[in-house]
Amino acid sequence: MAIIEEITKRAHNGQLEDWIDAFLRAEGNNVPLADGLKKQKRYWIGPLQFPLKRLVRCCGPEQGMEYQETLEDWDKKVDSLIEYIQSGGELPPFIVQYREGSFSIRDGSHRYGAYERLGRETYWTLIWCDSEEAFAEMKAAIPDHGM
Repeated sequence: MAIIEEITKRAHNGQLEDWIDAFLRAEGNNVPLADGLKKQKRYWIGPLQFPLKRLVRCCGPEQGMEYQETLEDWDKKVDSLIEYIQSGGELPPFIVQYREGSFSIRDGSHRYGAYERLGRETYWTLIWCDSEEAFAEMKAAIPDHGM
């Protein structure tokens, strides 16, 4: 089963957070994010096709990134993902936090880099908020979210 089909099925069955936790602890290799997400109730939307231009990376080679890496390491990872995508591979969605009008990629910056270089305008995204108020604000900010 394709990744997005599986995630969509789990979302409809109330198991989205279980998939996210399992992904981050295994393939996603982002245990700190998995642990952090469990610290309080989260409000999720997705998966949905979301415009790349509205997303902000927290990881990359640019000065001031929260998680900075060398340009060489960045290019190596992004180029590897591009090869995988071009060979027919499917990548997991971005995991994004909505906060104060911003959509911050918390897992998927390299995937974002690959799709950006390939000229994609949208990609599958899972978005969370930390409160019901932020969730309502976020849903209003993306009117065609499909809910």
